Amino acid sequence: MELLLGIFSAFGLSASAGLNAYIPL
Repeated sequence: MELLLGIFSAFGLSASAGLNAYIPL
C-alpha cells in the first residue's frame, strides 16, 4: 500500500510538472 502511494505521488508530481510546462499559470 505504501509503495502504491509512493508511485501515485510520484506520478502526481510529474503530471503537475507536465501540466505546468504545458499550461503556464
